[in-house]
Amino acid sequence: MTIKCQITFAWSLGAWIPTAPEGRALPTWLGSDVGCGNECVDWFVAELSRIERGEPKPPPLEGEYVNPNNNYIGTGNSFSVFSSTELFYLEQFVGEDPRLLMTLSQIRDALANYIKVLAHGWRDENDPPAPFAFEFIAEGEDAYRLAEEAGLFSVKH
Repeated sequence: MTIKCQITFAWSLGAWIPTAPEGRALPTWLGSDVGCGNECVDWFVAELSRIERGEPKPPPLEGEYVNPNNNYIGTGNSFSVFSSTELFYLEQFVGEDPRLLMTLSQIRDALANYIKVLAHGWRDENDPPAPFAFEFIAEGEDAYRLAEEAGLFSVKH
């Protein structure tokens, strides 16, 4: 099952902030962890491409924490992110509906649209970014259950 939703933007504290009535974890993640710089979006796009190609993680930097879960991408300001070659999972530390499960194609589409938002700009109160549609598989407890059933949280040796 696919759930369709739309990200819109609300003016707050001098910037357009992404928001959505459903799948709130995605706009919150974009606004808080991905942020307003192309570098972070580019890194996620490259990381998801690496995962989709089935390439191993690069060796850790000296002193870097290594999570034993091969599907773990990382933890940012508010979210932990997991991905397999087919699924992408966000889990927020606090908040309503803090979990979201998407396909890799769905998150790539959302990131491509967010790149357009960043190119447009997000600091002119009189020129809001265009809303964009996104799709996801599940949110909340359903997202967690489906991700767990798919093996996203299992430790692989």
